[in-house]
Amino acid sequence: MNRDILSPEPLFRNIVLSVIPSWHCDAHCLHCFIPASKRKRDSRSSSHLLSESLSKLPEDIGALAFTGGEPFLHPERLRKLIHLCYKQHRFSTVVTNGLWFRKSRDPRKLLKRLHCDGLRGISISIDAYHRPLLDDEEVIELLRTARSLGMAVNIRGAGSEAKRRGRRIAKANILDGQENTTRFFSLENVGHASRLPTDKKSERRTLNFCMAAMQPLVMPDGRVLACCSAHMFLIKNKVLDLGHLAKEPLEDILNRACRSYLLAALAATGPLGLAGILGRKVVIGDKTRCELCLEILNNPEDVAELERRISDSLKLRKEITGRMMIWEQCYRPDLLPQFQSGV
Repeated sequence: MNRDILSPEPLFRNIVLSVIPSWHCDAHCLHCFIPASKRKRDSRSSSHLLSESLSKLPEDIGALAFTGGEPFLHPERLRKLIHLCYKQHRFSTVVTNGLWFRKSRDPRKLLKRLHCDGLRGISISIDAYHRPLLDDEEVIELLRTARSLGMAVNIRGAGSEAKRRGRRIAKANILDGQENTTRFFSLENVGHASRLPTDKKSERRTLNFCMAAMQPLVMPDGRVLACCSAHMFLIKNKVLDLGHLAKEPLEDILNRACRSYLLAALAATGPLGLAGILGRKVVIGDKTRCELCLEILNNPEDVAELERRISDSLKLRKEITGRMMIWEQCYRPDLLPQFQSGV
């Protein structure tokens, strides 16, 4: 029997949309999860789909986060996409490895042009696994240049060495006066990183929620995922694989996702919550949130059972709805205040 587990009204909002214009990248990072065949060439076969979709953004989307690949490898394309969003009163941020700053004749001029087109935030990856790697002084100069133009800046990285680098860079006081200026992650056991020694953050990581499930991602081929996990190429389920721009509008895809009780349950309770709905006790050990999530959602039988239990239990649907109401009141896009003020 077919069971409809979509709420008649949205359970949450997608405030930030992540976009990958291309997988093309000029780095050869030791921990990259993107297949080398994708990184070595520009992938723009569905660029018309992306441009068309970004020209009609859903109302709830307040900001765009461009990532990759390396977005700055194709600055004119990046400018056009950012400007498409800016014309709809949405500002953008970009995640970059920063190598273009070393190579550019006039990086300030490029950043100024992008700022005029609507770029208001820049996040620099300082992973120690980057090959080649910007040194601390280059990162600081990039940050200083962006801030001089009024942009919000952020540094992020995977692994313990990135966190140490972050502390060194912060001593230059270039991040002062902002909130949420650093984000550090454990190294995911996926792609090339599976060959590296275990390198996790020292802090205890919780698995009892997943805000990534509320931050959808558009891939270069038009595929839309519920999150931008490093495990994205391993996603093989209808819960996280939301749809395709060639088949339906972005607004329809995201509207359906926002009404999904199962996706809301993942966001509000994390993969441990999904295991709890299934009546399982999970021993986490060294398993990451993403690994546990895919272990459950990539299993068609588990997904069918989750749908059945949610559909059969009004109490469970009310609990999911209540948790999401709390998150909607407390949740705030992971963008800096200076960036948010203009959105």
